[in-house]
Amino acid sequence: MDSPSQNTSLQRLQNVEKRVVRVLELAGGVMDELASPTGPRKDFINNHCLEFMQLIKVKCDILVMISALEATILADHLKFSAILNPSKWIS
Repeated sequence: MDSPSQNTSLQRLQNVEKRVVRVLELAGGVMDELASPTGPRKDFINNHCLEFMQLIKVKCDILVMISALEATILADHLKFSAILNPSKWIS
């Protein structure tokens, strides 16, 4: 069974994944709009770029969350390794 901290970490990672997907959707939407045969709509481009920039501003928070999750996974792995093979960790 997962611990509450693992569930929270997984939920944060899922939120990060959703943000990354949204950033890529916005970038793709702008590229499609710029390639439109009728020309780009200024309001569409402005709205997408604004949302894109707002999501990018949290990139540092995202990197911190990913690093924390990686550290948690590594710590869990080390704990399980020590439990399964204690002679390896005792000198």
